[in-house]
Amino acid sequence: MLAQSARLVLPTSCVARHALPPRAADRPRARARRGRCAAAAAPDGEAPKQAGATAVLPEERQRERSAATPEHHAAAAEASTSGSTSSGTSSSGSGGGPPYTLMAALAAAGAAETAYLTAAKLAAASVACTAGGSCGSVLGSAYGSLFGAPLPAFGAAAYAAVAGLSALAAREAAAGREGAPGARAALAAGVAALATTSAVLMYVLQTALGGASCAWCYASAALSFSLAASLVFGLPARQLAEAAAPGLGAAAATAAVLAAGWGGAAPAAPLDLPYVRPEVTAESSPRALELAKKLRDGGARMYGAFWCSHCFEQEQAFGREAMAAFPYEECFPNGLRRGVAAAAACEAVPVKAFPTWVIGGRVYEGELTFDQLEEALAGGGGEGGGQAAAGAGAGAGAAAAAAGAGS
Repeated sequence: MLAQSARLVLPTSCVARHALPPRAADRPRARARRGRCAAAAAPDGEAPKQAGATAVLPEERQRERSAATPEHHAAAAEASTSGSTSSGTSSSGSGGGPPYTLMAALAAAGAAETAYLTAAKLAAASVACTAGGSCGSVLGSAYGSLFGAPLPAFGAAAYAAVAGLSALAAREAAAGREGAPGARAALAAGVAALATTSAVLMYVLQTALGGASCAWCYASAALSFSLAASLVFGLPARQLAEAAAPGLGAAAATAAVLAAGWGGAAPAAPLDLPYVRPEVTAESSPRALELAKKLRDGGARMYGAFWCSHCFEQEQAFGREAMAAFPYEECFPNGLRRGVAAAAACEAVPVKAFPTWVIGGRVYEGELTFDQLEEALAGGGGEGGGQAAAGAGAGAGAAAAAAGAGS
């Protein structure tokens, strides 16, 4: 009875077509029709037979299944892998890699700094420095040049190259690309060269230059060390391993070049320099004579050292006639020896740079022009104003190192 009621719901087309044997070309369509008919004939809640269940699917789904060949599966897997790799690269470039934009900014600042120092050295001009600093003497020492060229010029070129490579890497990372290994190797080499130079300079400041203070040297070291840290801690392990060889090679080559270029500079700081007062040869102008008398009458004092080139240049500006009765205090009247302190009058100020002026109870460091001296006599300058106006004081340790080649 159940089968009979099921047959009663069959469409007439199902009954009619099932009665005829299908042709070979029509057999797939016949199987599909039999499946639909079986599904229609099945009582409620009862699934059709397995053969009919497969055939009851739409023809479009059948074509999709037939298209899912092993070749199609392989292509889909490859596309999925490629998309995953691209996503990983983009993620690494945007959040997992070095801060290339920051590195470009740091390198640009380093290029500007070293370009300024290069221009000052080529023009034989004083450089701005912190109070009591020795920037001018360090720059003017034998360690301020390499093979006859200003050392900051090499730094400016290296910083500029690192800035350009960092900017290129930042653009590649923003586009989700890893960047060329050659560009990454060049960036690692440039950063390593800068960091190595800064490390060697820090050693020179504390040894050959007697602990001289150089704000520009410290700033460059901070920039180069920051670049190195950003690259080392930002690169993935694989890229860091690839950059290790060019970075270490550049560091070793830089150290060798500095050693070769500064081979004769180490003895520049004499351990025992006898006192020899340099002879002032320039003639005094009427203004120089008048200003020297005003300084003397006003109780002003200039503190200097016989080996200080900046002090000698200041004396030359006044001339020999004015210096005959000039208010000058020599800080090393018994010569310069390691471990020997300056004269008591200089220690009492205290003198931290040469030359140092004390005018109207105010301290001015560095060379001063006649206009600046007259302004100081009139009370127009504040404490430390001479240092700011002159731009550089010559610290005792660094000036001693420069004296062997300078004054």
